[in-house]
Amino acid sequence: MDLRDELNQSDQAVLQAASQIFCTAIAAGKVNFANHAQMFSYSIKAAVRMASMVKHTVVTDEELPWPE
Repeated sequence: MDLRDELNQSDQAVLQAASQIFCTAIAAGKVNFANHAQMFSYSIKAAVRMASMVKHTVVTDEELPWPE
């Protein structure tokens, strides 16, 4: 079963970001057996925070008040 079929595009983007954060933490030597679950959770929460900040900061063309 491919989980990507069950995730919408936003969830897939957060999963991708969380994966990158987690892999970077592994490469930096920040993940070990004792803190694996904590670092995994941290990666997901960080990705969600970033997505939320982007959603509230970026304005699309449709949201711009065009002069009449």
